[in-house]
Amino acid sequence: SFNSFEVGNEIDSAVEEALHEGRTVEIKSEKLKTLSTIEMGDLIGNKLKDRLKA
Repeated sequence: SFNSFEVGNEIDSAVEEALHEGRTVEIKSEKLKTLSTIEMGDLIGNKLKDRLKA
């Protein structure tokens, strides 16, 4: 069944994971690759899909 609290936690976790791999121009980091907004959205989306499949 759908639990919005659990899904919210999975979204937060997916965003955190993505931020360890790259940043957008607005929040760039010298240590991480710079991604376009679309690339960051795709990265977060893929991480979220992987988390929800598990």
